Amino acid sequence: MFALPASVRVVLAVEPVDMRKSIDGLMALVRTAWGEDVYSGHLFAFVSRKGDRVKVLTWSRGGFVLLYKRLETGRFRLPPVDEGAQAVTLDAT
Repeated sequence: MFALPASVRVVLAVEPVDMRKSIDGLMALVRTAWGEDVYSGHLFAFVSRKGDRVKVLTWSRGGFVLLYKRLETGRFRLPPVDEGAQAVTLDAT
């Protein structure tokens, strides 16, 4: 379990993302498609097409951190999103 300050947002990609993308590819997606500041310290989450993998990108103390998780069974449950949205901001719950 992560304890995040209230100032940190979690932004989830609505569309599946190619999990072969590295830090630079994900960073470009955050900047160009979402118009977000990748150096803000917010968490940017990306889910695979099958929904069994997730990558989380964030900036921390002079460098990027990329977290990757693969489920052995099951899939991540995604929240409902508005039609046409590219990303959705999540709360701690």
